[in-house]
Parts: sequence; C-alpha cells; structure tokens
Amino acid sequence: MIDELGVDGICSVYGLSEAYGHSAMTDAHDDRDVRLHTSGTVLPTQEIRVCDEEGTALPPGGTGEIELRGCVIDSYLDRADLDEGVFRPGGWMRTGDLGVLDEHGRLRVAGRRKEMLKVKGINIAPAEVEDLLHSHPDVAQAYVVGLPGEAGDEIMVAAVVASRPAPDLPGSLVAWIRERAASYKVPARIELLAAEEIPLTGTGKVSKQLLRDDLVRRTR
Repeated sequence: MIDELGVDGICSVYGLSEAYGHSAMTDAHDDRDVRLHTSGTVLPTQEIRVCDEEGTALPPGGTGEIELRGCVIDSYLDRADLDEGVFRPGGWMRTGDLGVLDEHGRLRVAGRRKEMLKVKGINIAPAEVEDLLHSHPDVAQAYVVGLPGEAGDEIMVAAVVASRPAPDLPGSLVAWIRERAASYKVPARIELLAAEEIPLTGTGKVSKQLLRDDLVRRTR
C-alpha cells in the first residue's frame, strides 16, 4: 500500500474484541520499519506484558504470550467454559497470541499460542520462521506447520510458493535461514507448492489444518 498506492501515513495496530478494539499502535510518524514490523506501543487504556506459561513476565526480547490489563472483558457472556485459563490474578487477560516486546516497549506479534511447535524439545513460533522465509526475494508465500514426529515431538515443515523460478530454492532457503537465525529454526523439509495448491477456508483464509493434512499425505 505504501509503495504502490502511495499511502505513506499507515499505522500498524494490535487489538482484539475482548479488549474492545486496539491495544497497541504505531505512530504515523514512526520510521517505516517500525510501522511495518511492529504493532507499536501500548495505548493509554491498557497495560501489556509478555509472559511464559507460568505467567512470569519476560524481559525485552523474550517470546511469550501477550497479556493485557485495563480495558478488557472480565468474562465471556454465558460461556464459563471459555473463561477457564484465560484470566490470571491481578486482572490480566491471556490473549492466546504470542509476541515480543522490544527495549522500546514496541510489540511484535509472533503468532498464536496454539500454533506453537515443539521441535526437539524447543518451542518455536511458526510466524518467526515464516517471516524469515518471506524475507527471501524468491518467496511469495510461506507457511510453517508441525507434522507428527516421534515421542510427541513435531517435525517442522514449510510450504513455500515461489515468486519466480529459482534453481534449488529449498537449498537456498536453508542457507538463508542459517545465516539469520539459530539452526533449530531451519525446517526439516521445505515443500514447493503452486499458489492454487494452498488450501483455503470458506472465508478465503489459509487453512493450516488442511495444509498440514496435505503435507502428511505427501510424506507417505
């Protein structure tokens, strides 16, 4: 939108219905990289923290679950089953989203907690690996899922749609990630798909469940 439509005053936001709209937002005058790669800082109506599974706030740079306090719901209407595990002592609400707060208090969303992969005992947010893949000039789309492994572990597999013909793209992507991240973030397998092979839901969103099922079939 910035490059092709010339709409340069775009802001990025983070919010959810349970928090009555936006909870964090960039400023229109922030650098482009800040607006493209973060959701900005917390708004005055809210408090925000990123926590581990036990609810301990993580230091800047740590990936964990985003929790909010302030202008948030205190329960789901007539759905006590949804309340369980959502609200922590002190009024903090677990969002189910993974994120990182940097040293400036800017939020970067890293995916959903339920999508978290466990590979060789290490928790990995698929969105972080997808971001690495998307940064490669020959990648148009990238989706990372976990396939069943041994002893409850998962095998990380990436489905990639190329932006243009490229020789040995999977090999290039492995090298690309190794240069920019820890080795455990390298997918065990990279599957090249055509855009029309990426399964969609009825509302046009990518269905990772259907994609996972397809990749399992391709393994057999």
